[in-house]
Amino acid sequence: MKQIFISISIVLTIVLFESFKSPSSKINANSVELINNEIDGKQLFTQNNCVACHNITVKTVGPSIAEIAKVYAGKKNELIKFLNGEKEAIVDPAQFAIMKPQLNITKKMNDAERIALAKYMLAKK
Repeated sequence: MKQIFISISIVLTIVLFESFKSPSSKINANSVELINNEIDGKQLFTQNNCVACHNITVKTVGPSIAEIAKVYAGKKNELIKFLNGEKEAIVDPAQFAIMKPQLNITKKMNDAERIALAKYMLAKK
């Protein structure tokens, strides 16, 4: 009887452990693209108050989204790395001190959110 109880306990432990595994461990490249397509880059841009400093076509506090898109054309990965704090500013380095605290927001985003944000900005050429 004791062995049956121990066996059942082990099986239940394994089943519970498997059910709590992170779904992200099962995500492949196609899944990331599907997730990314469901994330609204414009909504992220607005919700995170990027609009306070970045206008679509006109330079305000920071460069316009059109200027960012022009400089980062064909360099989506570079923009994503910048948003993750891994690359230096290349659009308007003189204004980077103003942007630096805002990078704390984009650094906290997950990869799919940063990709969606970059895609939104790059589409504004």
